[in-house]
Amino acid sequence: MKLSNYRSADLRKAIQLLQEREKLMGKLQNVEKELDAIGAKAAGRPNAGQRAPRGALKEAVIEALKTAGATGLSPKELAASLGVSGMQINAWLASTGKRVKEIKRVGRGKYYWAGK
Repeated sequence: MKLSNYRSADLRKAIQLLQEREKLMGKLQNVEKELDAIGAKAAGRPNAGQRAPRGALKEAVIEALKTAGATGLSPKELAASLGVSGMQINAWLASTGKRVKEIKRVGRGKYYWAGK
């Protein structure tokens, strides 16, 4: 491909189009970054990749159960009030929750705080 085969007007137009394409590609990258951020928030992951401090879920569950009183809360209600998944609450109750003696079952699928 020889540049001498092209007219100068065509070369100027090609340069102009290439510059415009570079600008649009930069804008497209910014739009894609914003869409990714929105997608992460919509998926319930506003702080994706970040972990809560050790023991934060335990403190939050205990506080929620204390607030609920003797009626207690189901794992689904706990998850909704704490902003975590129901599966995470069920796993926590089955493992760590068993070791907290003040957490008692009210009935089928309900837990309450029996401490002071």
